[in-house]
Amino acid sequence: MDGPYVALNTQQAHEDYVGIICTKANVHDIVLEAIENARFVCEEHYAMFRGPPVQLICPPHLIFPYVPGHLSHICFELLKKSLRAVVYPAIKVVVVEGKEDITIKISDEGGGISRSAIPLIWTYMYTTMEGQGVGEDFVESDFKAPMAGFGYGLPLSRLVSCPLLRRRGTWLMEGCSTQGTLVGTSASSRWMGSERMFTST
Repeated sequence: MDGPYVALNTQQAHEDYVGIICTKANVHDIVLEAIENARFVCEEHYAMFRGPPVQLICPPHLIFPYVPGHLSHICFELLKKSLRAVVYPAIKVVVVEGKEDITIKISDEGGGISRSAIPLIWTYMYTTMEGQGVGEDFVESDFKAPMAGFGYGLPLSRLVSCPLLRRRGTWLMEGCSTQGTLVGTSASSRWMGSERMFTST
């Protein structure tokens, strides 16, 4: 994860940024963008007029220090998994700020994941969808963002979450639901600036 170091030494100073870390990242706006992007990919992939609804419950002005692109990618990948699994009821994204933590929870009722698959979902090249190869007649203008099938979405999300998110977890109820949770440090926390912010368990 050399991005922050490289940015500090190569990019011009920008208000509210330390390298690539935004000290006032707006969680609502970032998650909303991830929702819109994931629904768009779902609509394109399944030729849907309108993708499954996603309910966002988040204070509009909630901020915390994070890399906006990383948080957007993590939420985007989790949301794609949920959108593949459900049509109705709505997927729910809940963001809550406590005294020390900001927690993002993404949950669906798409049937969950079997217990035997749990050790595999964070490994590269594992997918529950048939692979999507690139055909010989492929041209750049034909490209559409993949819904799934390449086996790197969740592992890459875990990788970019390591430096700043303190915890992440997946709770499964096979035959019913899946819930993914991300925990970061609140901007108002007394732990801000301490090494605890940079640990992950």
